[in-house]
Parts: sequence; C-alpha cells; structure tokens
Amino acid sequence: LRLFLMRWFQFSVKEFEQTENPNNAQLTILDKKVSDDGRHKWYELDEGSRLALNLPKSCGIPKNVTWHRLKKRQGESDKDSSVDTGPLSME
Repeated sequence: LRLFLMRWFQFSVKEFEQTENPNNAQLTILDKKVSDDGRHKWYELDEGSRLALNLPKSCGIPKNVTWHRLKKRQGESDKDSSVDTGPLSME
C-alpha cells in the first residue's frame, strides 16, 4: 500500500520514509475531486487515512494537481493562482 501511494502521489524518498505501515484490515480512503470547470479529475487521500499513515499534509494531494494549480493551496488567493506554471500550465 505504501509503495502504491508513493507512486500515485509522487512522494519523495524522504516523504515515503516518514510513512508508517497501515494496521491489518485498515481502510485507506481516496476521495475523487473535480476542478471548478469540471475538466480535470484526481484523487486525494482522506484526512483520516493520511494521519493514520503519518503522512505530511503535502502528501494528501498528487503533486501534479498542485503544479497545475487545479486546486488552490491553503491561504492562496486568486491572484496567486494565476502564476504561470510552465509549458504544462492549464491556464
């Protein structure tokens, strides 16, 4: 499970090494999310699941969602989200 989550959410080695193995029969929940315009979909790790695995907050959302600014980071304004993210920008 940890390896799957590392690949899916693109954890760094350091982030992966911080994780803990889940208990036997422990559920891990991925919530499906949709961008405001409905064009992009992704999965985020449920907060309870993230805490149970001892993951930092940044590990609950796939890194490409943050890179493409599909979801605002906590405390980020609309002005901040218009920053060019490079050639793969969705804006």
